[in-house]
Amino acid sequence: GPAETYTPMNVWDLRLSAGKPVDLAQPEGWSTLVVVLDGTVLLNGDTVLRAADMATLSSAGSGVTIEANGDAKVLLLAGSRWAGRGRAGGEGRGRCAGRMEGVWGGVV
Repeated sequence: GPAETYTPMNVWDLRLSAGKPVDLAQPEGWSTLVVVLDGTVLLNGDTVLRAADMATLSSAGSGVTIEANGDAKVLLLAGSRWAGRGRAGGEGRGRCAGRMEGVWGGVV
């Protein structure tokens, strides 16, 4: 069923084709996660992510560019900070990347 959130949020299930970069605008100040479910992508022109990789983007800036080198499935999650919580987001836009084992069931 539908999820209930306490702040505005974007949840985008993306299917990308090779060589067609996509620019995705996000509101200034939002925290953004990019998870590669299948394939390999180039994030913001300088970070390669493969299946099961995740990048946490800085809340500075207002968007992300993703380009696949073949067919790829990507999940983008973005949202505003909850006023009662600490700041989320990495230091470098698209530069803080990690590997997720089993995508949902493992360690991030």
